[in-house]
Amino acid sequence: MLKIILESPRYLAPFNERARDLRIQNKPLWLHQRDLLAPHTDREMELPANARLPQTREPCLVYRDNLYFDEEYIKIFLADVRDTGRQDFLM
Repeated sequence: MLKIILESPRYLAPFNERARDLRIQNKPLWLHQRDLLAPHTDREMELPANARLPQTREPCLVYRDNLYFDEEYIKIFLADVRDTGRQDFLM
């Protein structure tokens, strides 16, 4: 599955850093996201803010780089999508 990461250029106060660079349990958010999604995706693409999504027919997981999610959330999300039989949720 293709992973598409939408970049968020906003800096967060009072840290003056992008959310993707903030640390959660001593790991940057972007690394936490990558490690969680590694078993479910085989390639990735980063898109700058306001860029168009690529045209593709393969399943995609699209998310913004400033979001926190955990393993349980991803497992439930993917299971629910597969249970509905509507693969367009992954595109």
